[in-house]
Amino acid sequence: MYYKAPEILLQNFEYNIAVDIWSLGCIFAELFIGNTLFRGKNPDEILYDIYIKLGHADFMGFLDEECPSDHEFEGSGFQYIRQHNGDFDAQCEDLLGFILQMDPLDRPNCEEILRHGYFDEVERKLWNQEGQQVAAPNP
Repeated sequence: MYYKAPEILLQNFEYNIAVDIWSLGCIFAELFIGNTLFRGKNPDEILYDIYIKLGHADFMGFLDEECPSDHEFEGSGFQYIRQHNGDFDAQCEDLLGFILQMDPLDRPNCEEILRHGYFDEVERKLWNQEGQQVAAPNP
């Protein structure tokens, strides 16, 4: 349940690639923190955690509702990740923000994800200019 896209948690049963892209983003974040990014015991609690970590504008705009004015929110689940893993750099944050779009129509497809600058940096770390592997990838 932790990897379900917001539209599925809201019981929109139209399953498409955007649902899998959201799950991919959740798993990518988990690789850095060793735990799920959005937590809860039921869909409502997970939606609330998404709301808290991604912020008012993205979430409430997705729901087409007004933001509650009396609630503090983190505004970025990525700050939480940075606190738990120093390897989570600006490229990682940008990639995760690119993937975890509230509106499924705004999420990238797999090809767009692979063209992201994050993967250029990964490739540079693994291969030298002669095409020889210089480091083994970390699982």
